[in-house]
Amino acid sequence: MCSQPLKKAAFGLAMALGVSLGAQAEEVPKVLKSLESHGVEVEERFDAPEGLDGYVISASGQLLTVFVTADKEHVLVGNLLDSKGNDLSSGPIQAAEKKRYAKAFEILEDSHWIADGSKNAERVVYTFTDANCPYCNRFWQQSQPWVEAGKVQVRHVMVGILRQDSGPKAAAMLGAKDPRKALHEHNTIFDNGGIKPTFNISADIQAQLDKNYEVMKKLGVSATPVTFYKEADGSVGVRQGLPPQQEMPIIMGTRKP
Repeated sequence: MCSQPLKKAAFGLAMALGVSLGAQAEEVPKVLKSLESHGVEVEERFDAPEGLDGYVISASGQLLTVFVTADKEHVLVGNLLDSKGNDLSSGPIQAAEKKRYAKAFEILEDSHWIADGSKNAERVVYTFTDANCPYCNRFWQQSQPWVEAGKVQVRHVMVGILRQDSGPKAAAMLGAKDPRKALHEHNTIFDNGGIKPTFNISADIQAQLDKNYEVMKKLGVSATPVTFYKEADGSVGVRQGLPPQQEMPIIMGTRKP
């Protein structure tokens, strides 16, 4: 999996405790509201032991737990363990993650993607793609049998996080007259450097890239490829990194054509 660190999730949390904002939700303690000026969002409240109130927060897309003391004046940031070493934070984080991903397709639909495959395909899969990510290129190759058979449309949400020319290469594809053709051209000649980057990026295309980066952070994604698909029960599945060949039928919904 190709990655470029996003903002550190816990960056500035300690300093943020001294910054006050106006009330937005009465049920959220004032000491937590002070974190909002640093881009922190309160996701869920959960019960915690010994007079603590537990909250799941989102910081730069990453889910963390914090615990407000009984006097409502102090916050502990991190995971809480019991005397047996059980992680009391993992359950609430998993629940919040499941809730977040339940809306993933709706969020991704509103991003800027290149559709690879028929608009009449029965299945849609979203994947975050960086033009310089070799694993993204391999995922594109692995997906082609389903795409060419008309069974799946893979929507590549283009981001530029790995190298200086990642964004310009993504811009070249997003701004092409035929983005899908440009995507295929890029992946076909990937080993030779891929598509020629567009360094003079228009304001419209830059806005699309910025939006995709925000969507990436909102879904807690910090690397490529990360792929979203529907499980058999209709829930949203997430695969980080390049799936092994045996997982592709699960992601694509059918056996290899």
